[in-house]
Amino acid sequence: MKRDTIIFGNGLGMSIDSNFFNLSNVIKSVWDEEGFLSDEHKKLILACMPDENIWKAESQMIDIQLAINSCDQLKKIQSREVHFLSNYGMEFPAYFNRFISKVAYRLSDSKYKLNKDFILPLIEHLRTTKSHIATLNYDSLLYYPFYESKLFDNYKGVLVDGFWFSGFHESNMERRFGNDFGYYLHLHGSPFFSDFKGGLPKKIPFDKRTLHSSLGDESNHLVLTHVNHKTQIIKKSSVLSVYWSKLISAIKESDRIILFGYSGEDSHLNKLIGAIHEQQKLIVVEWNGLGNKFSRQAYWKEKLGEEKNIDIKMFDNIQKFQDWSS
Repeated sequence: MKRDTIIFGNGLGMSIDSNFFNLSNVIKSVWDEEGFLSDEHKKLILACMPDENIWKAESQMIDIQLAINSCDQLKKIQSREVHFLSNYGMEFPAYFNRFISKVAYRLSDSKYKLNKDFILPLIEHLRTTKSHIATLNYDSLLYYPFYESKLFDNYKGVLVDGFWFSGFHESNMERRFGNDFGYYLHLHGSPFFSDFKGGLPKKIPFDKRTLHSSLGDESNHLVLTHVNHKTQIIKKSSVLSVYWSKLISAIKESDRIILFGYSGEDSHLNKLIGAIHEQQKLIVVEWNGLGNKFSRQAYWKEKLGEEKNIDIKMFDNIQKFQDWSS
């Protein structure tokens, strides 16, 4: 059975609504939400930005992560007699985590749906091939139709993401008793992965997600930061570290790697693909507004390796790609 590893980036959401799924727009909408962050915490966040008046992208967040790491370390060595941090400094990591969780939730909690002409052939392809899905996004554009189509059905399903009734564990992704399911990997996490009472991470059910978000809860399994810090956050998460390990296994057993609506800006992913991609066919599906095929070939060879043979497929809307079998 020939499998694919299909890696989806933010271009999937942008193909539906380039305003709603624009990360900068979502960051601003949460930032401007009255009463969500105090003025004091906003000042602390802005003090870590290259431009203290504008926050637009992950690329500006390198110093924020350093500040969070420093606060966490100082909290560990603080004693009753010695106080390294103010109350705001003590709260800063949790408040910022709450903020990025809200950003991720906004991207996930939408009424948007993928075109049937796009999603139905993809679902059929997964049923036939047990291919792997990996997503860098926080939205539910893929997960929800896969869930409704019963691609997730415990170990009898087409896809497994490692969550069981008791929570997430690496052993839940082991193929036993002749199972041949593919993996569904949230490579940068989800706002609906939560650590309950110190136990195994669990996934919030669909029918309880609105309540969960309204309580202001945060996920400890989210990668929304400068690219230089992403690998560090992945390693700290019991969920994400397993997903990235499984991504290596998925690629090694696949005949094709399909990068779908992916910007190419995550160097940790590029390095992984460049290191283990051997004989697999490498396909990039992207928006034709990014340039011509000649310029895009040069771009992707710079990202993934000069020796790579890359088949670029360009569309005015990437949801027009439907030929999963070729």
